[in-house]
Amino acid sequence: MLASVSSAEIQKFSSSDFTEIPNLLHAKILRKMSDEEKSNAKAQNELLEKFDLEMETASRATFRGEKPKHKFYTYTVKKDDLKGGKGFPQIASHLNQKHSTVATLNCLENPDDISAGDKLIISVRQGIFLRETPVNSLEILLSQTYSKEINEDTEKISIDGKTFYYLPKINIVDMNGKSRPDSANFYGTILYFFHDKGMVLPLSKKVITSPFGYRTSPISGEWKMHNGIDLAAPEGSEVFATKAGTVTEAGFSAVYGNYITIRHSGEKSSLYAHLSKINVKKDEKVRTGQTIGLVGTTGMSTGPHLHFEIHEGETPKDPSSFLKK
Repeated sequence: MLASVSSAEIQKFSSSDFTEIPNLLHAKILRKMSDEEKSNAKAQNELLEKFDLEMETASRATFRGEKPKHKFYTYTVKKDDLKGGKGFPQIASHLNQKHSTVATLNCLENPDDISAGDKLIISVRQGIFLRETPVNSLEILLSQTYSKEINEDTEKISIDGKTFYYLPKINIVDMNGKSRPDSANFYGTILYFFHDKGMVLPLSKKVITSPFGYRTSPISGEWKMHNGIDLAAPEGSEVFATKAGTVTEAGFSAVYGNYITIRHSGEKSSLYAHLSKINVKKDEKVRTGQTIGLVGTTGMSTGPHLHFEIHEGETPKDPSSFLKK
């Protein structure tokens, strides 16, 4: 946790008061549009032009050493924003937002932490919004890296009860070891960490006892497809979310026993089966590495282990190819 700076006045905001930007691209007014559609397209253009102008004005003021007022908008992620390999980078680009601004303001750990329907907060002032009490791994890394940037003059804002330090500029150390001020963005290790799309292990150690693919079922003795991998672990071992996402199922089935499924971005989902205990609920958002349950032997299981699956859409994939070594 970063040290509190009591002398800095906290500016408080509620995301319910922010104006929603309906689409990423400026609307084109076409002849075949109805009068109502033309009116909506014109209003959309005017809103985006206003947002762009406010960003430019704020950027110039910050460059002059001023502290312009904070102002925020929202954008709801659409399904089309995530299709065909698109995602966080394209959304940030279309909104003229730095990756650091969108990521820290929305408490994202990596680009895959967004899903269709998520409402992103975007800012006319660019920089790093460093959460006062870091929660995910990226926030902890940022707080360790930039804690010395916090002083009594650092701006503090609160959005929906979350308090952030706002850093428009940070000190960068170049290859010669010299420090220089620069715009607050993701650099070096932090940039690599944010864009590393590998999934973490769902257990503290990876010991695969049954790989992905066809095998002789230990239950029925039949030759059949094994849609995941089995990981050996003592009963009661912690099971971690392999990546941030939303819990879509947390319950019991005759085959999987106690199980959890998590939806991630990019049409990926993960499944954790034969648990002795479930620590999360349906629709709960979880972060990468969060403990979601404990290893067990419930359902069709011959002994304590974790059955782990990854799907892209409806297609099961070999989890070994996604997990960080």
